[in-house]
Amino acid sequence: MQELNLGSNQIKHFKKLMGFPRLKELNLDYNPITNIEGSALRDCSDLTSLSINHIKLPNYHGDLRFLRQGTKLENLSMTGCFTEKDLADFATFPDLFNMKRFIMRSVGLIRTKDIHFKMPVLETLDLRDNRVFEVESIDDLSNFTSLVEVNFANNPL
Repeated sequence: MQELNLGSNQIKHFKKLMGFPRLKELNLDYNPITNIEGSALRDCSDLTSLSINHIKLPNYHGDLRFLRQGTKLENLSMTGCFTEKDLADFATFPDLFNMKRFIMRSVGLIRTKDIHFKMPVLETLDLRDNRVFEVESIDDLSNFTSLVEVNFANNPL
């Protein structure tokens, strides 16, 4: 199996996903997930696309350890995935060196500083509906050589 859609269910805790070594796409959208274990994706070595929109992770710091397992991740969508909307920046965000398309809307993000270190081959960046207010955040994006599309709509720039 290469694609698994578990969206709009009642999953509260996402433990280790086993038996899907060739899985490429995983959708967990619209589940009341409050915890994704750090090793949840360890056996999904081919995973390239993950969608965790509108889940209920309590906070950003420490709750994204599971992303460290996704070394091949190219597409990540995480709109409204935190119950607390206080994400300051990407300082403690995991390195996602293969990320090409990143969507992080409605999470309270304030700064984009250092994102180019975390996702150096990014092509599409969608940060709509956050709290980015510094023009410097846009200037930081000049460090990308592959960036094609950026969306900062509905931020107090």
